[in-house]
Amino acid sequence: MDQLFEMTIKSDISEIPGVSASLETAMQAHGFSTDDILDTQLAVEEAITNIINHGYKNGCGEIIISCRINPYQAEVRIKDTAPRFDPLS
Repeated sequence: MDQLFEMTIKSDISEIPGVSASLETAMQAHGFSTDDILDTQLAVEEAITNIINHGYKNGCGEIIISCRINPYQAEVRIKDTAPRFDPLS
């Protein structure tokens, strides 16, 4: 059965440990390996950091993290309302 959870955080780097802890708890409950958990945490931390630094440019905003986790996969969706960032410009 899928476990679903959603978190809304401020665009602040200090919020990232809470997101990582929630991911770890949920993924451990479904038997994911330590390596899989660490890889997922790293990817999510990088995405959130990029939103904060490049999207919100260290300003105020919200980031919504939605997760669907089951024994076979962990799906993480990250939404924000920051202006689009074009890495080529």
